[in-house]
Order: sequence, then structure tokens, then C-alpha cells
Amino acid sequence: MPDIPPSKPQKSFLQRLRTYFLTGLVVASPVGITIYLALAFIDLIDRNIKPLIPAAYNPETYLPFPLPGIGLVFLFLMLTVLGFFAANFLGRTLIKIGEKILN
Repeated sequence: MPDIPPSKPQKSFLQRLRTYFLTGLVVASPVGITIYLALAFIDLIDRNIKPLIPAAYNPETYLPFPLPGIGLVFLFLMLTVLGFFAANFLGRTLIKIGEKILN
């Protein structure tokens, strides 16, 4: 007769609830932090750059609501430049380091 391994004791409802909560927190935190930082960066750029734009070119002069355009465009450009450097310079550097380690 095959030996049946002893079964694990069942976790209580509160233990499972705590585990599910912490797992959800670990999964959602990076997304939430990224969204928060992006919005804070857009707001920072908009607050510092909009006073420099003449009223004729400022979209808020014509629209009844704020338009986070400059900060959004700047964030897009900065992320693109960061991606370019990471893909090219950082990628080559990591490959060279890896080759030195193997040699």
C-alpha cells in the first residue's frame, strides 16, 4: 500500500485573507507607484513651464479645464530618451561585462 503524505493543516479564513491581501498589495504597488510618480512629474513640469508660455499659446486661455500637455509631452520624451540610452549604452555595457566575466 502506498504511503499517503500527511496533508498540510488548513489555514484559517483570516490567514488566507491576509495572504490574499498581501499578494494583491505586492502586485498593485508597482503600478500605483508608477502612476503616482508620472502624475507628480507631469504636474511639476506643468507648474514650472506654463508661466513661461505666452497667453496666446497657452491652451488654458481658451479651454475651461486644465490641459496637462507640456508635462505629458516632456514625460514621453524623457522616457523615450531613457529607453534609448538603456537599450544602447547600458545594453552594450552589460554585454561587455558579461563577456569579461566569461573570459
